[in-house]
Amino acid sequence: TGLTNGAHKVVMTLVDNSHNPLTPNVADSTTFTVNLSGPTITPIYDIQYTTLPNGDSPLNDSVLTTTGIVTATHALGYFIQDGTDPWNGLYVYDNSHSPALGDSIVLTGLVSEYNNLTELKTITYFNTPATGKPLPTPVSLTTTTVKTEQYEGMLVNVIDAPCTYVHTSGWWEVIQNSDTLEIGNLIFGFPTAVVGSYYDVTGVVYFTWGDFVLEPRDINDITLHSSIEENTGNYFSIYPNPVSDVINIKTEKKINKITVINLLGEKVFEYNVTEQNSKIFVTNLQNGIYFLSFMNGNTIEGTRTFIKQ
Repeated sequence: TGLTNGAHKVVMTLVDNSHNPLTPNVADSTTFTVNLSGPTITPIYDIQYTTLPNGDSPLNDSVLTTTGIVTATHALGYFIQDGTDPWNGLYVYDNSHSPALGDSIVLTGLVSEYNNLTELKTITYFNTPATGKPLPTPVSLTTTTVKTEQYEGMLVNVIDAPCTYVHTSGWWEVIQNSDTLEIGNLIFGFPTAVVGSYYDVTGVVYFTWGDFVLEPRDINDITLHSSIEENTGNYFSIYPNPVSDVINIKTEKKINKITVINLLGEKVFEYNVTEQNSKIFVTNLQNGIYFLSFMNGNTIEGTRTFIKQ
């Protein structure tokens, strides 16, 4: 530190016990260059953009320096992004540093392909020039377009996608136009998703087990789709609403189950239904807004909103 820009020389001379140079003189030298402008930055786009059929980076096995805004973190690494256009996201495998969301970081590492996931690893330089930067706006995609190489590592969202499967470990699936997408639990697990309910999901695109997965970061990345109450038709009626203890339900469509869902999209409880006229006791619910989903098997036939008071 404290040196000027340009070339510098270090001279090393052997001395005796009195610190006098030996006779004849024994010395050597080495030179080095100080570059105060910092390392050459390789944009994430240049790391990610590829025309190779297997999706590998053209800079695979290269040591380079790049920069980006941290969009997601977990125990073994983090995601960075330097734009909202395709090919601008990257996963960093690094458990030595713990950046926060919104950190602007500069880092040097090795570009590597881990089971066809492009990542930066073996981090040898890490710097945080700024914190609290705005996160990139999530790119709106479908369950089909999210599963493409160009969005790997990027912050995206999928809107109005019904849940088709929930695994107890916290990952689940949604579907659009017959194309399913896994919602993973790398960062946050959400085992209380409800089959048949429609969700808006935000997260980063990860590649694992041979497929692209959308990884939400916390509960705020998962919301029940706001238009769910429009899926009502004239087949279902409920009263009273607001309600304090018992909801009376009348249905003109065949259903076998009624599910109560909160505003987070979590299933609170469900009832098996055998008659057209039913009663649901909601005395133990906390006050707030809830959704009733009328199910026939795994198909959602309609929904209604009610207020518990």
